[in-house]
Amino acid sequence: MLPSPWPTVLAAVVGALAGFLLGTIASHESLSVTVSAEYVVLTGKGEQRKFACNEIGRAFMEDKQLILLDRNGQNLTRQDCGLKPRRLSSAFLRHGCPWSEGSPDRTA
Repeated sequence: MLPSPWPTVLAAVVGALAGFLLGTIASHESLSVTVSAEYVVLTGKGEQRKFACNEIGRAFMEDKQLILLDRNGQNLTRQDCGLKPRRLSSAFLRHGCPWSEGSPDRTA
């Protein structure tokens, strides 16, 4: 006699639901960055912030955070960001938005 398939089916359904829930939470918590010639839009944690490229004086990654400074060096935003710095720099530079490699405070 073969064992009942229901425990296996139930375990698969519970696993799929748990995976979906974790994926939804992770995508909600992670930062999405959209760069155009006019704006940088940061979306994450249920909110969206939009910055005009001409108000950004410098953008860079430091300690896995995306940092945007205004033209006077004042902090516009500091967001945890899991995106690769090379990918971000490419997007910023391709659209003419200011990008700096590393923190402006660090000395080489």
